[in-house]
Amino acid sequence: MTDQTGMGIKIGISDDGSSYTLIAGIHDTVDGPEMSGKAIDVTDSDSPDGWREYIGSGIKDGGKVGFKINWDPADAQWDTLVAALDEVKHWQITYPDGSSAVTFQGVLEKLKPSAPLEDKMTAEIEIQVSGKPVWT
Repeated sequence: MTDQTGMGIKIGISDDGSSYTLIAGIHDTVDGPEMSGKAIDVTDSDSPDGWREYIGSGIKDGGKVGFKINWDPADAQWDTLVAALDEVKHWQITYPDGSSAVTFQGVLEKLKPSAPLEDKMTAEIEIQVSGKPVWT
């Protein structure tokens, strides 16, 4: 395994998953998808040596993906993101090695612009993954 940084990571959005429009200005950290399962406590009076026992629920959650972009409210990209709000879209994260990626469908849940007085303007983006993420 080779150590890598996130420099060069790319995120794309698509209506149908066939071709992706790259989102420009990604900075800071791309978090997720934050996948999880659910453990169900099945401990009973017969549990060996008094240790709790668990089983998986069989239901998995793709979690959320979050990232920030440099925000320009006059850029057409912002209009594209606003139009995608509350919609299921196809998303693709391509990692810096250029060959590793995760694709998923997800609902764009949050667009949070920020305009500090003494720093660059940014927008926080959050996507709720719908279904199983596919890693390649």
